[in-house]
Amino acid sequence: MMMKYSVFALIISVVTLASCCNKEIVEEPVNGVYPHLLKIEKEFVCELNKLDQEHDVKSEKEKVKIKEKLFDLIAKDTATLSHEFGPLLENEEFDIVTSPDQNLRIYVTTCNAEMGSSMNLVQYRDKTGVIHAINGEQWGKQNENTSDSVKNYLFKHWVHKILEFTCKDGTKLYVIISDENLNGEISNHSITYTLAAYKIKNERLEPTEAFISEGKTAQNIAREFNYSYLWYYPEEQHHDFAEVDSINQMLYVGNEIDNEPVDRYQCFQFNGTNLTETGESAPFWLHQSLHKYKRIVYLCTSISHYIRIDDMGQGIYRYASWPRNGMFADAPSLVIFGKEIRITDKDGMINHVLSFINDGYEYRILLNAGRWGFYAAEMEIIKNAQVIQKTDLE
Repeated sequence: MMMKYSVFALIISVVTLASCCNKEIVEEPVNGVYPHLLKIEKEFVCELNKLDQEHDVKSEKEKVKIKEKLFDLIAKDTATLSHEFGPLLENEEFDIVTSPDQNLRIYVTTCNAEMGSSMNLVQYRDKTGVIHAINGEQWGKQNENTSDSVKNYLFKHWVHKILEFTCKDGTKLYVIISDENLNGEISNHSITYTLAAYKIKNERLEPTEAFISEGKTAQNIAREFNYSYLWYYPEEQHHDFAEVDSINQMLYVGNEIDNEPVDRYQCFQFNGTNLTETGESAPFWLHQSLHKYKRIVYLCTSISHYIRIDDMGQGIYRYASWPRNGMFADAPSLVIFGKEIRITDKDGMINHVLSFINDGYEYRILLNAGRWGFYAAEMEIIKNAQVIQKTDLE
């Protein structure tokens, strides 16, 4: 009985607060945080956490009601667009994705975790500075000629990221990346990502046919990406499957071969209006001298170095390394070429090894079999047939 009263009381308090939010809030943020919003955040999260303990159909319905009320409050309070949310983001059922210019924000939450469905609210600032907030139903009425599939990209899936480009007329082109699978969960080890283009025009957020590929224009493109293979960039140099080269105004979208990423990207050149497909390339964040390769094989770290191994084709492999304080955009400190060999140990086991020889030293990368294939486990440095150094790889 206390639970029902608590939820009811919270909803009443939110309705009261939301009605107050029609007035301009004069409160100044502290380090990007508005105190009145922080207080409301904590109240919502507290109630949701209590309902999480129930684990029944009724509590799930109550959670949806609370989330709807929260989105209603966000829609009415313009301060939310620039508020640095904290407690809400700590709750695994919420995510907030904001454009680099801070003028477009999408709030996402689960509305049925078991069914993999989500509920989104879009908030944006138009060129006059007025802040708008809109849900899927409202947006659909404003854009009646928009296909249902395009509407679903914005309001039915888990939004991953927002990229932006500055157009010739000074407006922004936003590329919103959404997952087909809720919160990036893996289905058959892969996710279909959709990249959809939008602009804020005439005080409205409108879909835009900005992609040009093989002479055809489209509002969105879809790419299936094997999320389980996102092992090849360390956390301190993380790169996503879709990135923007802001200097050359290029959009890079990850490619796959046989359901595995290859660290080669489909490129789209932005000309101030459209994103035109120009072909395949190595990532712009990799040093130019390393751009020719068939696919990445391993990227691992030792105590002192990053090590990247690429398949060059025809059985040839390339080893490149950088100091741990370096960047992949820097020239590598060592580049050598080698091949795969198989060594039978004293127990008769056949070991797969990548062998690279340089100036009298042999660098051996020992491969172990894992769930997703072979992985680089250890490196040995050999001179005069003696192992002079052995290093674990991560």
